[in-house]
Amino acid sequence: MIAPLPPSNRLDRIKLYFFQELNEYYQTETLQLLFRLLLKHFFGITPIQLASEPTKRLSESEILVVQKVIRKLKKQIPWQYIVEETEFYGLILQVNSSVLIPRPETEELIELIRENYQNKTAPKQIIDLCTGSGCIALSLKKIFPDANVFGLDICPDALKVARQNSLKLGLQVEYIRQDLLNQFQLEESMVFDLVVSNPPYIMEKEKLEMDANVLDHEPHSALFVPDRDPVVFYNAIGNFMKHHLAPTGQAWLEINSKLGEETQQIIRETSGRKTLSHVDLSGKERFISAT
Repeated sequence: MIAPLPPSNRLDRIKLYFFQELNEYYQTETLQLLFRLLLKHFFGITPIQLASEPTKRLSESEILVVQKVIRKLKKQIPWQYIVEETEFYGLILQVNSSVLIPRPETEELIELIRENYQNKTAPKQIIDLCTGSGCIALSLKKIFPDANVFGLDICPDALKVARQNSLKLGLQVEYIRQDLLNQFQLEESMVFDLVVSNPPYIMEKEKLEMDANVLDHEPHSALFVPDRDPVVFYNAIGNFMKHHLAPTGQAWLEINSKLGEETQQIIRETSGRKTLSHVDLSGKERFISAT
């Protein structure tokens, strides 16, 4: 359904129209943010310009853009998918519905890794398991420019996005299409100093706690695991570490905060390594490291 035309093409009236069309879908604070993002991304109009030039007029083609964005927002499509990009650890990444939208918690994981290696020899061989958009692999390549960085994923569409991000950013990462859950072996010579992963870890029963914009638009295969085996990916990661993590290497993993001890136990049993838990900025047990 096409939204009715705004009563005026003035910015202040466009803003009123935007809020009227979407106030049953979003809270006022969210609409304020979305409107600022809309003006800046599509028209280069800053919040200061909006405040100082409320009578500035949009063209007919610009109004059509506003209408198109409103239609997508009514469908609860995440903003990052509407503009097909997001910022992660200082990088502007391409994203679409084939990949998860990177979360701030994962930026915290990258920062923990960076801090950990500040006074240590930098890793030379790095692999990101379940790489998705490549956000982790690319961030680590930025931090450790001399490292050989690999990203592994089963989804060809996700790997396409990751490769495009590598080209756009000029960060060389080698991507491998493999199913982590299917018994496979890389060449024995492929030994890594650093194994990192943010695999699917949300239990099916947790869907009730999640927002519609996530459930309806982000790829479920990258989010959810069966309730009967919620640590299935960590079992596979532990086995991978057993064969491909260097004796002095480290692994850093994002986890389900509700399954912290269970996840650590699986990693210890399958990889034979010691584990340590780490909390995120909200105090939740969100990461584990293994040495």
